[in-house]
Amino acid sequence: MSQFIEIIDIYKHFPVIRGYRDFLWHSIRPRYVTALHQVSLSITQGELFCILGENGAGKTTLLKILCTLMLPNSGRVLIQGLEVTQHARQIKALIGYVLSDERSFYWRLTGRENLQFFATLQNLSKAVAKARIQTLSEQFALTAYLDKPFQTYSTGTRRKLAFIRGLLTDPPLILMDEPSNALDSLSAMQIWQYIQQTLVKQQGKTVVVTEHNLQKVEQFADRFAILKQGQVKTVETLRSLRQQLQSTTRYQLSLQTSSPTVMNWLKQQGVIHQQIPLAPDQYTIEIELNPQVITPSAFLTQLVGLGASVSCFVSITPSLETLFTAYYQHV
Repeated sequence: MSQFIEIIDIYKHFPVIRGYRDFLWHSIRPRYVTALHQVSLSITQGELFCILGENGAGKTTLLKILCTLMLPNSGRVLIQGLEVTQHARQIKALIGYVLSDERSFYWRLTGRENLQFFATLQNLSKAVAKARIQTLSEQFALTAYLDKPFQTYSTGTRRKLAFIRGLLTDPPLILMDEPSNALDSLSAMQIWQYIQQTLVKQQGKTVVVTEHNLQKVEQFADRFAILKQGQVKTVETLRSLRQQLQSTTRYQLSLQTSSPTVMNWLKQQGVIHQQIPLAPDQYTIEIELNPQVITPSAFLTQLVGLGASVSCFVSITPSLETLFTAYYQHV
């Protein structure tokens, strides 16, 4: 598949001005903080791509550069072959941007009036805008709220309206800054299912998302990039990250034994991650095995040979949150 977005060695910094003195001295001795440093990415057409990182890693700055709200100090960004520094107007027509807050809405207008206003700004005809607003509002159960003032909306309803606004023009590229933020679990699942099933799989759109909810990323993303201190540390699928990080495999083991020899042997092996006594002489234990040291079958053979009765032995697949934490601490 073709590359929809090409980000090539971009750099972005901001001036450090904390007060009047910094403002006066900036032209003489300017100081800057780096937001993005030598960032390069390629995102495929029809891909659900997530950008991960802690607060301040540069995720939102990168999204703002992609949608031309901000320009890089150096480097290149191409969207469908168009350079953001030279073709901002054409690129804006390709993009729907879902913000992480609702400050750009007009609070005294109704939801419908807000959407009609933004549709007009984007040159949608009244008929097309009316149809899109109705279809999307029904999809996300907002019809009953459309004619109420925006200021009366709950935070979750405002987030849904922001989501609808980003889809009004039916753009081929959608950029989302934490789309499930402030949503209840059912609404968040609905949003993510719509992104994956409808926007990406059915309509073939390219979607780029920043997200802190790693469970949703694990469930829905095709690939993700990990940013740390403004740099891309890796671009992976969940499967490739697991293969990269897992030198050991974790298992859950349920056993029954009255022999202290069994528990002493387990402790000597240094494989116990967690131990939960269930009843006298009954345990559920999480262990980590390195197959280069001892295979699961050899481990079980020795354990049973010591007199343990094993009723359960299953592998535990680490979550993206576990992998992300482990990776982030060592890069």
